[in-house]
Amino acid sequence: MYTPAERSIVSVAENKTKLLKELPGSAETFSDEFFNAKEFFKDGYKLPFEDLSFEYDSLNSISWISGPDYKVRLANSASGIQSSLPMCMVSESLSRMVSSREEISLSKKEKDKLEKRIAEIMRNDSFSDSIKDMMIGQLSDANRYNCFINIVEEPELNLFPHSQMEVLKSLVANNASSEGNMLVLTTHSPYTLAIINSMIMGAKAYCKADDEQKKNIEEVLSKACHIPVDDIAAYRLSSSEDTYCKSVINEKTGLISKNDLDSASDEIMHIFNFLYQNYAKTLGR
Repeated sequence: MYTPAERSIVSVAENKTKLLKELPGSAETFSDEFFNAKEFFKDGYKLPFEDLSFEYDSLNSISWISGPDYKVRLANSASGIQSSLPMCMVSESLSRMVSSREEISLSKKEKDKLEKRIAEIMRNDSFSDSIKDMMIGQLSDANRYNCFINIVEEPELNLFPHSQMEVLKSLVANNASSEGNMLVLTTHSPYTLAIINSMIMGAKAYCKADDEQKKNIEEVLSKACHIPVDDIAAYRLSSSEDTYCKSVINEKTGLISKNDLDSASDEIMHIFNFLYQNYAKTLGR
């Protein structure tokens, strides 16, 4: 599943079928999956942050966001909610579908083809019963999703840093729900990299910890959100042909090293310090 940066359009253009059908292919596909996710969570969905809940009125095709003391339509909610809710709901519904080994919905043509293949196996007397069972089992497995490759563009969009953390924890936990899953993120947020580093450190600390320490670590960061060093790669892209794609994983620590996203903070602080020093010289005047 590819989750585009323009995903908030599916929140604000609800029930505007004609408009949604004019979206680029990736956005249209995501819109379809968001509709499926709304049906999947028909009993409600709790957002990862700010004690917010999603409700779907399927009779009138209206999405609602509920807070502790208010309720608004999704189309009228904050931009961070509009961008993160579809991403989180689609990611969780698809990861649950994969982990439950739910069968893929087949077309009539695909069903006919499958039935024909099963009949051929059953009629072949050269196969033993155990071989027939194994072959039919393989056909059954071929009609289930084995893993979920989740490609998310800028998960931090419009979100306060703490909310970015909760959204990332949700995405990583969904990714950990099945063997073979993959999570691919693009980001411009230094907070995202800092949060991921915490998840890498969580795995490193948990691996060496005793039972009491493991309990304390999980109280701070659930094991489902730990990222083993061997399970992550991180790259920075630049306009330079010589260093267009460069790993930012420190080979010694396994953590994401200081990089271009952090350098902006250094430059801002350098400018501030220079201006403050000049300002300080004027205080005695």
